[in-house]
Amino acid sequence: MHCDSFVVHQDNLACRLHINAELEVVLVETGCITVVQEGIAELLHAGEATLIFPYRLHSFAPGGAVKASVLMFPLSIAEEFYAEYRTKHYASFRFRPAPVLVDLMHYVLAQYRQTRDILAVKSLFFALMSAFQADYGGQPQEKYAGSGPVRRTMEYLYQHIDEPLSLEKTATALGFNRSVLSRLFADYTGLSFSKFVNNMRLEKARNLLVGSDWTVTEIAEACGFGCLRSFNRIFLAQMHCTPTEYRKRQRETV
Repeated sequence: MHCDSFVVHQDNLACRLHINAELEVVLVETGCITVVQEGIAELLHAGEATLIFPYRLHSFAPGGAVKASVLMFPLSIAEEFYAEYRTKHYASFRFRPAPVLVDLMHYVLAQYRQTRDILAVKSLFFALMSAFQADYGGQPQEKYAGSGPVRRTMEYLYQHIDEPLSLEKTATALGFNRSVLSRLFADYTGLSFSKFVNNMRLEKARNLLVGSDWTVTEIAEACGFGCLRSFNRIFLAQMHCTPTEYRKRQRETV
């Protein structure tokens, strides 16, 4: 199964180290939030935003009471921008959207809740990317290093997240030596293979609970949890609520 929708998180913003296939914008209105991307921690304050490109390792840690939005744009919207910027790297992806752009975000989100107007979402995306480019002038400092074996591995895991995954199976599928991949993976993520895959499954499930109309059973299958019972147990242990409760709360917030 495949879901290609716009997802917004405005509650429970803390997330574990993982990757997504979407281009994300984190925008802080009040308070602060620490964004760790590719091992580099960056503290975002009120009025600041940052970009997270597809398949880049990241996590969020809100600093107390914070009002922020994580906007996840599918590649069907972000493809042109991503194609141009995917191999570029900046010392920071931080930028400062004008207040009028924050107002536009709230307007678009309100419209999207009522009408699912994807054209409004596209207008918001390109307005945000224009603000990013204005801050940086399109001048990357160096090429992005997270490519080659690392990138291939991350893309493979995300694309096969609905399947049983093991280090040996992944190494064989990608034509890598198991020991080399194990060392490379540990150096890149700082986590065991199984821990990182579990993080990915959980974070993808959170996105699908918010951004799709799939049943909880369908989401459990799509994220590789094996069965609904396992999904409910793992989700409750990590999020302190059931998937159904999480979906209800998020939809009341967004």
